[in-house]
Amino acid sequence: MIEEAYILAGGKSSRMGEDKGLKLLHGKPMIQYVIEALIPCFPHIKISTNDLEYSVFGYEVVSDIIPEKGPMGGIYTALKNSSCDDVFIISCDMPYISETFVNSLLQQKNGSATVAVCNGRIQPLFGIYGKSLISLLEAKIEQNQLGMSTFLQEINATLVALNNEDGFLNINTPDDFKYIENELKK
Repeated sequence: MIEEAYILAGGKSSRMGEDKGLKLLHGKPMIQYVIEALIPCFPHIKISTNDLEYSVFGYEVVSDIIPEKGPMGGIYTALKNSSCDDVFIISCDMPYISETFVNSLLQQKNGSATVAVCNGRIQPLFGIYGKSLISLLEAKIEQNQLGMSTFLQEINATLVALNNEDGFLNINTPDDFKYIENELKK
């Protein structure tokens, strides 16, 4: 059983112009949707970010060990911080993720990394990662080879088809956000 989930909320949100995870979507921060999906699945939830504003959610906030290294740096930090063999990693901007969706991936865990694939596209920020990857991640970070999809292919990660496009909507710009806001009204 995987006991810890880490929500990555350390991105710069440069295209959005403001912090995505804290952006209000129908009156609540976008990260709150993710937290609500994770609560039934994990006894421990942590937020990986350098922004102490996230402490208002009542979960431990873990700062990047090696800052400015994107998702790979967040995953590395989560694995180094965890006392568990495996951790669940998710992005803060996935408001359509549900408990069912999370459990579907958990049931298919296999090997040192198990990640979702949606319509052929690897989703590295919806996955399970093992501590056995720490030294490989550290080497990639030192070489500034930060591409998660390439890394996952190199280590032959288990890829699980979860073809629910809504769950993996990419929310990077104000236009993306408006689209999501309108979809959730339906």
